[in-house]
Amino acid sequence: MKRQGISKSVRFAVFSRDSFTCRYCGRQSDVVKLVLDHAIPVCQGGSSEPENLITACEDCNSGKGGKTIGQFAPNETDRLKALQEHREQLEIAKAAHESAKARQAFKQEVCNYYCEARRIESMSRKTLNVLCSYAERHGVEVVFGWIDIAAESLPSHSNDQRVGRYISGIRRKQIQENICPKDS
Repeated sequence: MKRQGISKSVRFAVFSRDSFTCRYCGRQSDVVKLVLDHAIPVCQGGSSEPENLITACEDCNSGKGGKTIGQFAPNETDRLKALQEHREQLEIAKAAHESAKARQAFKQEVCNYYCEARRIESMSRKTLNVLCSYAERHGVEVVFGWIDIAAESLPSHSNDQRVGRYISGIRRKQIQENICPKDS
């Protein structure tokens, strides 16, 4: 005899009842894919009635197999540890996101200054990356000064590669003259 499927409306009702949260590890639908699990496994005589169905993430459900909740579920200490690890991972992801946003704002500031100084609309990504690297090592104001020198010294039609080489030359000269700190 073939196992009977569970309707979408029953799935939604069980997910809703369980607040779209894995009953084993506490992760939610915005973090993991949720599935239905049988509290009493079918192999142990459990039915597919909503009362016997619970929300589980794919990881927990695939690891549980034909065991009941009592045979599988982590104890409170394990659950709290997993929840703490999850929160720490979220904090790390949030910090990485904020760092990426700050980096993008920094790059935009350098790009805006460069384009304004040269009276152009855009610049090459390679030149931008080099200038940002210099700004991180020597300071934004120093690099802005180099950009100003290049904008005044080179013809306005000079391409970014030529301007970048010119700025790199200014940097090398200032390092040799000990005007700015050497790269570490």
